[in-house]
Amino acid sequence: MNDITMDRTKLILCVFLTFLTLSLLGQGDNETIKFKELYDIIKTRVPEISESQIEAAAVEGILNKFSNYVHIVSEDSAQQTNQTTIKTLLFEENIAYFKFTNINQELSEKFSILLSEIEKTNKLKGIILDLRFCGGKDYAAAAKLADLFYTEEKPLFIAGNTKYSSTKKTNAIEVPTIILVNSETSAGAEAFAGALKDCKNILIIGNNTKGKAFSYSDIKLSNGKILRVASSRIKISNGELFPTNGLKPEITVDVSLEEERQFIDDPYKLPKRLAAEGESTSRLTRPRLNEDELVKMKKEGIDYTSPTTEREKVSKPEPKIVYDPVLSRAIDILKVLTIIGFERIQK
Repeated sequence: MNDITMDRTKLILCVFLTFLTLSLLGQGDNETIKFKELYDIIKTRVPEISESQIEAAAVEGILNKFSNYVHIVSEDSAQQTNQTTIKTLLFEENIAYFKFTNINQELSEKFSILLSEIEKTNKLKGIILDLRFCGGKDYAAAAKLADLFYTEEKPLFIAGNTKYSSTKKTNAIEVPTIILVNSETSAGAEAFAGALKDCKNILIIGNNTKGKAFSYSDIKLSNGKILRVASSRIKISNGELFPTNGLKPEITVDVSLEEERQFIDDPYKLPKRLAAEGESTSRLTRPRLNEDELVKMKKEGIDYTSPTTEREKVSKPEPKIVYDPVLSRAIDILKVLTIIGFERIQK
């Protein structure tokens, strides 16, 4: 096939997909194009396009148009959604950070064990739960995790025909907690965050979630792949449908997905924009002195205006800089809350 024919074929395919989209949108009876009619015309009048190509283009058009409702996953990917990992870090010796990759039945138990281990050696003043780039379709698991933070029975959300509520308990997690979300926080992770939005000790910061809080059904196709179909939208505790534009955080942080992806594995990583500007990590991590250290150095006759070996003996090294802007904001907020108290926050 020569270049002219190839270009013609691509043009026809583009026109076809445009017509197909209009048909799917159903913009009035007079403007609706019948798929069968279009299919037959292309099949009989355009010999350069095979029947299998038409079918493939139709499938691609449907999946692209309705990506929030139907999408293809491989069998391996479907199985991976049943697995989860939790990354933990400790900031300021009293702020515990947990990053979830997926919401599933194992998560609440794993999280509880890790939190208990940290609390054995550290008196926590804050918890950060990172749900950015986190999903999962197990809404029972999302409710089970959210239940850990409530002392009283309270409606959480409705998934399908199942109503999930918290339970009354005396051992609920009451440490001030901040949840991080972004536009890749989806499904079960969205439901979990939404269930905690009214919790008295919790704030949600970041950017709007994905808006894909649906109950899903998996249908195995003949090629071995799985078609994941959104069967119904999750309802929040008051019975309203989960917003299509996602859950809105209480505090928005202006940051792009591209920048957030740089910090998935390492929040201390120097951002590309700073690296490109030649930013010096050694300069940025130069120790700051508090009042007690300045008084001590003055008494001992140490020059506090230059970073000498003597100065380093009396000053503690500055903790590594958290470049992740959303995480950094969460840490700063928790520091303030330990002083003013969470009850001062108007939710």
